[in-house]
Amino acid sequence: MKAKILLLSVILVIVFSSCEKSENEISIINGQDELLIPSTATLVEEKSTSVSDVQEIAEAEDFARLLAMSINDKDVRKFLKNEANKKFDGDYDILVSNILESKISGLSFKDQVAKSSPSGKFKGHDVISNALKNEKLNISIPLHIDSWKELKQQLLVAVSVGTVEGKTEYVKAFDSMGNMYVISTKEEPNVPVIVVGNNERMDYEESSSVVAPTEFKSAFAAVTRTQGYFEKITYIKCTDLDAIEDWTRGAPEIYFDAIAYRGTGAYNASGNKRAKPSSRDQARTGWNPNIQLFQWFFETSMGDVYYINAIEKDDNGVTIKIPITITGKYEAMTFSAGLELTYKEGDDKLPSQAISTESNNPTTIYDDRIKYTVMSLAN
Repeated sequence: MKAKILLLSVILVIVFSSCEKSENEISIINGQDELLIPSTATLVEEKSTSVSDVQEIAEAEDFARLLAMSINDKDVRKFLKNEANKKFDGDYDILVSNILESKISGLSFKDQVAKSSPSGKFKGHDVISNALKNEKLNISIPLHIDSWKELKQQLLVAVSVGTVEGKTEYVKAFDSMGNMYVISTKEEPNVPVIVVGNNERMDYEESSSVVAPTEFKSAFAAVTRTQGYFEKITYIKCTDLDAIEDWTRGAPEIYFDAIAYRGTGAYNASGNKRAKPSSRDQARTGWNPNIQLFQWFFETSMGDVYYINAIEKDDNGVTIKIPITITGKYEAMTFSAGLELTYKEGDDKLPSQAISTESNNPTTIYDDRIKYTVMSLAN
């Protein structure tokens, strides 16, 4: 699949020489509505681009085109903005299967969208049914939703299904008149865009709360860990967010595993804990997720070191296993033990390291993309 997606990116780049770059961010359509076109979008002739032969991608593109036609109706636009603002999973996401029967001007969402098909509503229902074979099919408005004047402004509908983060350079997008565009994934659009993609958050249990951001400074440095205290993630800041998560996927989902030792071997003491900011802006400025990893009894039943592993989960690509080995002391003996963590090829490995009972409290772990703080606290 990856080779096919990369080929599509190459084809889109080649046709740019014959495409019309959007100079204006706003076009007037129907003599009434404004169509917001990102400065990073390029209008293309559909015959100059390839049609994906990956079924799931082709079906998502058909759904995105149909959804774009439906937003010619201001009531559909109002509905989408209201649903996205509910942030049912913490981001501006709408799981399509959740809204099929929701009413818009007396019709269900699926009927409103289906009737927009130029081939008739029955064909429209076929498009929706095919796309819903992907149970994670999602609609999002990841950027600038607060500035969207939905009663008079139409948006482009982009497709991120099948993209490979860090490799896919452009995504297709459609307007309500059936025109097709390509939009760069490397630069955030300056106007809102609706994105049809996969929901990356729906399978995971919420594990953190968000409070006002406060970065723990070095005044705490060199304080040793205390027996029975809790290891917690207290602060996260994405210093280069675009390197972690492109704009089509919304805010990042960062997962932590704390691999510790007890008597018989290594185990995942924390389970897979998730930290999620409320928006891309919050990811950049920093937030306090207050994630409790585990309670550390290093003097009695656990070793004196653990390894914290961090990833940004995109849930695409083949399954891979990451071996983790920890070495330390347990009671009077030295141990070396390990286990494997399972992720997907498309997930981003973030800075991770071993933490011992003598590590600074707090411990800040970072690279040029992200920094986060691990702290030992009484509760």
